[in-house]
Amino acid sequence: MLSFSSVTVISCHLCKFRLALRCLSSTNPHEQTSPKSFTKRVKSEICKSSTKDQRDVSNDVLQYTRQFIRKPDEISVPNPCAIEPEVRDGTNNTFQGQLKNFEKKSKWVVIGQSDSLKLRFKEYLNLGKIRLTSLVVLSAMGGFAIAPVPLSFSSFCGVSAGVLLTSMCANSINQFLEAPYDSQMMRTQNRPLVKRSLTPQNAVMFASVCGLGGLAVLYTWTNALTAGIGLANVLLYTAVYTPLKRVTIVNTWIGSVVGALPPLMGWTAATGSFCPAALIMPLVLYSWQFPHFNALSWNLRGDYSRAGYQMMSVTNPSLSQRVAFRHTLFLFPICLAAPLSGLTMWFFALDSSLLNAYFSYLGYQFYKQGDSQSARALFRFSLLYLPLVVGLMLCSKYWDCFTLVKDTKLLSVRDPKKYHLKLEK
Repeated sequence: MLSFSSVTVISCHLCKFRLALRCLSSTNPHEQTSPKSFTKRVKSEICKSSTKDQRDVSNDVLQYTRQFIRKPDEISVPNPCAIEPEVRDGTNNTFQGQLKNFEKKSKWVVIGQSDSLKLRFKEYLNLGKIRLTSLVVLSAMGGFAIAPVPLSFSSFCGVSAGVLLTSMCANSINQFLEAPYDSQMMRTQNRPLVKRSLTPQNAVMFASVCGLGGLAVLYTWTNALTAGIGLANVLLYTAVYTPLKRVTIVNTWIGSVVGALPPLMGWTAATGSFCPAALIMPLVLYSWQFPHFNALSWNLRGDYSRAGYQMMSVTNPSLSQRVAFRHTLFLFPICLAAPLSGLTMWFFALDSSLLNAYFSYLGYQFYKQGDSQSARALFRFSLLYLPLVVGLMLCSKYWDCFTLVKDTKLLSVRDPKKYHLKLEK
């Protein structure tokens, strides 16, 4: 029977024999090798193998010690390694010293935690899509300003704050529901839930606070009608539009209704009532969204297709072109209805027709060519069209309505048929 020491000696000789074979296979067959050089090469191979093993251990420790991005259901606190050997390299620096220097230069992101309150606040603004929300608030302000009543500062602040909060609520829920698909699109890969700077629990809490606070502000500072429209718009965006994006192209029409309701909320906040003239600005935004979004999605068809979204530009490109051109033509009668309803003066019809003519021309070019250049030109002008036409509508409003009052009970309502202010009795 062989003892344990003899087995150990035999295994060591086998290792040396394997290293010797490696050296023989790596040498040039035409080159004569002396016994001394051969022994020297064997020793160097043994040293290299031992050093490599130590470096592999240090690399394993480094990979085990640090973590990059974890899943939401995992613990976000790094687990330190129990054993961190003192491995030295050629610069006579310990492994622990190298790791500390590396930690000073690198910033490790922990899920749901930011370096400062400023960065955390910025992530919450991105969660609520602050740029899109700003446009929504401006459209609600435009609907409030175009209403044929003197201006009430308290109602104006109330509808602005309420629309801001409800819009951020809807956008937060939208990102919460679409986070797995946003990670597959280039334009949405930097969203907070995708890069995991915020957790899904943070998104739900933020949406709840914004939604309840926004509805409370709308109900308290404006009226129940405006708060009801705001609640309906949040539900339409989160419970109908968002799920349908992966089912049918009808989502584009529903999304246009969602974008058209904020001006109506501004009107009802100013007047407390509803009339046919209140639909002018919402109809402008409804038709404007088709050339705007269809041109935008045309150059993003790859992203939408990769994420599985059912968009016209992906499933039916020719329909996308026709719908965009068709709604640029619809803007002509909509703008003509503004002076017919007594909302604006007649020169608005002439001024807006110039904008509509060029908008229709770009829509026709997109319909005929259907390329990236025509889509980009249509999209860029759509960004200019909306503020210009709303500005013209405000400038064409009857000037006797521009009166600031503090008491909402003293507000007077325009009679569209008589074109003058009639005091309520």
